[in-house]
Amino acid sequence: MAKFSDLSSRLLATALIPGRGLSLGSLSQKVAKRLSRELTALPARLWDHLAPTYSTARNFPVPMLTHYFAPPPLEILRGYAPEILYLTDHFRAHRFNLLGSDWTSLDLGSQCLGVEGYRYVASSGPKLEGAGLWFRGRINAANLRSAQAVSRIIDTSYKPIDWHRDFKSGFRWREETWRGDIRYGHIPGADIKVPWELARMHHLITLAWGFGLAGSGEEGFASPSEYWAEIRNQILDFIANNPPRFGVNWQCPMDVAIRAANWLVACDLLEAFGAPFDPAFE
Repeated sequence: MAKFSDLSSRLLATALIPGRGLSLGSLSQKVAKRLSRELTALPARLWDHLAPTYSTARNFPVPMLTHYFAPPPLEILRGYAPEILYLTDHFRAHRFNLLGSDWTSLDLGSQCLGVEGYRYVASSGPKLEGAGLWFRGRINAANLRSAQAVSRIIDTSYKPIDWHRDFKSGFRWREETWRGDIRYGHIPGADIKVPWELARMHHLITLAWGFGLAGSGEEGFASPSEYWAEIRNQILDFIANNPPRFGVNWQCPMDVAIRAANWLVACDLLEAFGAPFDPAFE
């Protein structure tokens, strides 16, 4: 059930505090506007807590998507093979260097160095039980069954990424928070743009290039299946741990669109390079 008990306190925090120095009339208008937005969002908030937000459609036509990309010429990719190898080795190990973070491990429970004197210590992480049992208490109740179903088709050797954390300061937003209730800018040292940047998933394109080079026998690369599996597992991991309209990564529509574009481009490149798509993933 939705948690609405803190609605009045959020109204005060978001309207009154920034309103210091305003006239009584201006402040009243600000509070009224904020209240109007909250009341307008109330039906959507309630509905999303009561009903699953994942799509219930199952009978998609095959092929589902139109394909636009031919494989980039391998002779061009080979010119960047050392750089692609370096980056994909980090990405497959779930290490990312974003917004000045330096290479940081983002597996659940990994610790952060902190930024400008602020450091939030992560818990040891959940016990990764099979069938997504560890999602209880993390995914909202209406979406729990769907999230667990997605998690069951992720490779058992895969370690989940923490998609909800500012991995520079270590501060973490919760997966079960409805997108309209996400607050930011009030926690010292925490920057919401850090998880947003990760969740755009630009790195999937580089992993697709790695798949193409690995398939051509380029020296130093792992088996092609490892690059394909990493892209597949990361997308499924994101879907399972970020139910639609819940969590920090559904707060900004622009980031949702960028992520969707990167998924489509990466999968299009993989198919152009000959990657096998299993029906469960599609």
